[in-house]
Amino acid sequence: MKEINLSILWHFHQPSYLLLEPEGEYFFFPWVFLHSIREYYDMGKILKETSSNVKVSFNITPTLWYQINKYREKKSFCKWLKIFEKNPSFMSEEEKIFVLRNFFSVNYEKQILPYDRYRYLFIKRGGIFELEKKVKYFSNKEINDIMFYFIYSNVSEIKKEENEILKELARKKENYTEEEKKELLNICFSILDELVKIYKNLIEEKKVELTTTPFSHPIMPLIINSNSFSISSPHLADRKVDFSFPEDAELHVDLALSFMKREFKREIKGLWPSEGSVSDETLEIFIKKKILFTMTDEGILERSINLPLREKPEDVRDDLYKPYLYRGKNGEILLFFRDRILSDKIGFVYKNLRPEDAVNDFVNYLERLRTKGKNLWVSVILDGENPWVYYERGGIPFLRRFYEVLSNKDYLNFSFFEEATFFKERGFLERIHPGSWIRSEFTTWMGDDEKNEGWIVLKKVKDDLKEDVKLNEKSFYSLLFAEGSDFFWWLGYDNPTFYAPEFDVLFREHLKNVYRNLGKKYPEFLENPIKKEIHRFFVKNISGFLYPVIDGKITNFYEWANAGIINLDIDGKSLLRYLYFGWDEEGNFCLRIDAKRNFKELLEEGFKILIAIKTLNFEKILKFDKDRGENSSFYCADKIFEVVVKNLYNNIYLFLMLENKSFARYPIYGYYLIEKKEEDYNFV
Repeated sequence: MKEINLSILWHFHQPSYLLLEPEGEYFFFPWVFLHSIREYYDMGKILKETSSNVKVSFNITPTLWYQINKYREKKSFCKWLKIFEKNPSFMSEEEKIFVLRNFFSVNYEKQILPYDRYRYLFIKRGGIFELEKKVKYFSNKEINDIMFYFIYSNVSEIKKEENEILKELARKKENYTEEEKKELLNICFSILDELVKIYKNLIEEKKVELTTTPFSHPIMPLIINSNSFSISSPHLADRKVDFSFPEDAELHVDLALSFMKREFKREIKGLWPSEGSVSDETLEIFIKKKILFTMTDEGILERSINLPLREKPEDVRDDLYKPYLYRGKNGEILLFFRDRILSDKIGFVYKNLRPEDAVNDFVNYLERLRTKGKNLWVSVILDGENPWVYYERGGIPFLRRFYEVLSNKDYLNFSFFEEATFFKERGFLERIHPGSWIRSEFTTWMGDDEKNEGWIVLKKVKDDLKEDVKLNEKSFYSLLFAEGSDFFWWLGYDNPTFYAPEFDVLFREHLKNVYRNLGKKYPEFLENPIKKEIHRFFVKNISGFLYPVIDGKITNFYEWANAGIINLDIDGKSLLRYLYFGWDEEGNFCLRIDAKRNFKELLEEGFKILIAIKTLNFEKILKFDKDRGENSSFYCADKIFEVVVKNLYNNIYLFLMLENKSFARYPIYGYYLIEKKEEDYNFV
């Protein structure tokens, strides 16, 4: 018996970007297509090349595979691809603006910087604001090149190594023709077809264990009964939305199992619950559906056995390294708990290391585990698409070395999860803590005002239509799509994205289609955006007048003591730290920005600060760089950045941008609302 059984699960998931309307189907976003021609293809291709003793689990969600099939059929409309196919000479100005806004939506360092022409055009465009003014400065050839590189930068790195047409296109560098764009797109669709063959062959050859997820990736415990939210976060019990549709949860499982069996000719025996979300009720449904095994995060195990697993990050108890048999009311199911440190190293850390150093670190971690004894079962589970865009060449050098080195370790056995059904070393559980792989709770999907409004809207639709939704297949599927986890992920303030308003629209369009396909008029509340344009990230509110000395320095404590403060560094990755704001005694609006570095040095390096301000009767974007500032303001940049804008007496909506080769926006969409309360001020 080997000392370490290593089970690796790569989770492949995309929400439904496909809208099912009475008159047809269309893709709202192209991310399924783009991930398929790059990450999904490369993951399968690399595994096919590896040693015969390397085997892993691929968790493929039904909504992902369903959409891959739709792209291959070429019957569903995709606006992004249709615009790509257009000759800019025949484009409307609106379509060209769409290109400027959206066709740089790739990783700057790994997908724009390597291509001189793409980088030049990105810098020429600058930020995504005032594109209606910028568009006239882009020639048709430049628009064409932007579109070409958007698709080309998303093509499999392996294909770029092998395909002569792709090599020739890369050598040309600019001024791509309509015929060359067509050649590129044809290659992309051929990659989709090859991807399907590769995955089915890998499963047939038993190099891949196929698992899946409930149909449209719902947070099962919250769908079954939102009381799970209160149990996992009792301090937020009053933030729960009442939602309980266990029959929907069963439908998601039934549809997933039948869909995957139909597509891959295999009985599915293991489920990765969406976002690792489990509860006792969830496991009971899995048992009822004859699922043999499932997985979640080590934090769930900690809370289930009431025992800390780690005193230090890598000093972990051996309780983690065995499967657990959960004994439910109606049967049993085997549970695996992922090693969070190992999984997150691949997901977030190794992108910063050379492949050989990253793999050595992984191996050293396993070597330390060997001191805990033999017959360890180590579970590594993570997203299979998201990390690789941050790695060199899409993660290919890392993955090739990773599989090669591990396949030569005599103490290690690549194992499918199903093989543990015969594994004697196991623990036992009578209960499971309700939670997900994110902090072992559910606040990523419920509790915030916006997230809660999403649940309320969903419940209104379900209560309104009841069983009628099953009368039409498109209506039925549209409702299930809207129960997917991603829509609640992007609501609220914890996962900012420029596309958050679009995800809100997509969520409500799915729900509108429930009505449209039944021949009914959808209710008016589905027209109301859930995603709010106003944000409050206040550390403190204004407490009185400000007395700033505009010298770029913290001159004395009192000048900004009464300021309101907004945290600009919510995720810990921002260059900017805090925004101070308020009014002085003359009614002038005052702002101070603190950064993690000296502000004067940032401007000298080429950074620019843009401050967009809007009131009831005033709207302006103030721009500052090392050479100039706005005449309507008095400012100074040294250790900090300070500026005074005269005669702004009303409530103010504002956002900031820090621009260099790329840009950061605060907040990432919408505005901060800074309210002037009459009782606090008496302006002249």
